[in-house]
Amino acid sequence: MTFAWNRTSTVYGGVFVFIFLVSLVLFLFFADNQQEIVLFFPNDSNHRLTGEMRVIPRKPSVEGNVTELVNDLILGPEKLSHDRALAKSTTIRSLMVRGNELYLDFSPDILFPEGDTSTGFTESLDAVRKSVRFNFPEIKQVVITVNGELPKSGIIANP
Repeated sequence: MTFAWNRTSTVYGGVFVFIFLVSLVLFLFFADNQQEIVLFFPNDSNHRLTGEMRVIPRKPSVEGNVTELVNDLILGPEKLSHDRALAKSTTIRSLMVRGNELYLDFSPDILFPEGDTSTGFTESLDAVRKSVRFNFPEIKQVVITVNGELPKSGIIANP
């Protein structure tokens, strides 16, 4: 049996090749604008920090990527077995990376969770520290302030 090339076969073949090439170009240009991260949340049963993988948009700077990470940490866990690490009302007032240090200033809402989390302040700081350091190993020290003030356990260095 021989296959006769006709105009319809050529058009369908051309459309298929065109769609394939467009898909390939879109994949090559836009596939790299997301990154996988691991966020750490307290486990409901024993309050140990356990990881949860997320995909977040990749930003052009480390500060932008860390901001995305912390905002996802504020959004809370996807798994029902995890507790929130930070209160929903917590906001980032400022964030900057200088060398291998991260300076992160939270709103006072981090201190007063309003019942949406049973996580204590120290555990919240641990979750932030572990999430940042796991995903950004170049960051060696995390300095956390609340409303511009350094809390008692604000400087969190290598454990």
